[in-house]
Amino acid sequence: MRAGLRFLRRATTPWDRAVLALAWSGAVAGMVAAFGGGSPGARAEIIVEGEVVETVDLNRERTLEVEGPLGTSHLEVGDGGIRFVPPSPAPRKIDLRAGWQREAGDSAACVPNEVMVRVTGEEQEAWDAVNY
Repeated sequence: MRAGLRFLRRATTPWDRAVLALAWSGAVAGMVAAFGGGSPGARAEIIVEGEVVETVDLNRERTLEVEGPLGTSHLEVGDGGIRFVPPSPAPRKIDLRAGWQREAGDSAACVPNEVMVRVTGEEQEAWDAVNY
């Protein structure tokens, strides 16, 4: 480690190091701005086969059973969020890996069972794509 730092000190000027530090701090600030927290969600919409079937308060703890084409999807609501919990009717159980959805604009879905949850709040976050 020390040899690397000595090399960096010999290979760069003070201005080079200042520019590098500025670039790194700009990159970190950009990542915080891009991936920083959004506004907390107040409600979640439960969507089955493209239609909203229920809207739930995220601050009221409860479990939900939602019927879809493949069977029953189970949801847990509480602590300001919502998530899919076992058992899942989906063959690959990808919906269980989505975790807690807490911020306005967050969403998770059990695609084979056509069940989706979408968090809404005072400010709706704009997004153009979600990948897993």
